[in-house]
Amino acid sequence: MSKEWTITPHDYLDADQVKRLRSVARERAEHAKRTGAWMAIRDHTLIEVALGSGMRASELSNLKVEDVILERNSPSIIVKRGKGGKTRVIKISEALRRHLEEYIQLRSRMPLASLPFLFLGQRGQWTRNGIGRAAKQLMALAGLPSRFSVHSLRHSYATHLLKACRNLRLVQMMLGHSSPTITTVYAQVMDSEASEAANNLFQEPPEPEPEQTF
Repeated sequence: MSKEWTITPHDYLDADQVKRLRSVARERAEHAKRTGAWMAIRDHTLIEVALGSGMRASELSNLKVEDVILERNSPSIIVKRGKGGKTRVIKISEALRRHLEEYIQLRSRMPLASLPFLFLGQRGQWTRNGIGRAAKQLMALAGLPSRFSVHSLRHSYATHLLKACRNLRLVQMMLGHSSPTITTVYAQVMDSEASEAANNLFQEPPEPEPEQTF
């Protein structure tokens, strides 16, 4: 039997933290475009893809350029041989499609660009550990708590996607979970109806407005 686990607000980035992280990564990438420091451009794309797809670090490491589908009518990422050896298709936003389109053009001028992997390290395929270190460094620059890791971006994607669509089955498909039971842990931290109910608990109804006479 699998170990029970749960997600709390400490496990994912809130909207403000996401904004700060993306801003830091984007600013470093813009500077890099002027100086040729291609790693900052790659790191920015890593953050955008992780937040926009919920992919695991190992999946990001193995992702190939050919697995990124940039057609305007159905932009997506194909995750081949994900956890459990399964393949899945992740739909991505138009904004991420445009970002990846630009990145792939820039990537063609980077060292080792002939290799098939979307993310390249200094010696070839960017490793899972290298991805984790880069994410932690950007999080530190953004002033985020040290508890966050690259896997926190997957939790952030799942939580915020569920807030946006309220469709557990869809989130399950995008994350590649084998069971909907696993995905339900994200519902525990985002139910706005529960928050509204808690705020209204034991609250007296408002006094009626006195009738005005003219």
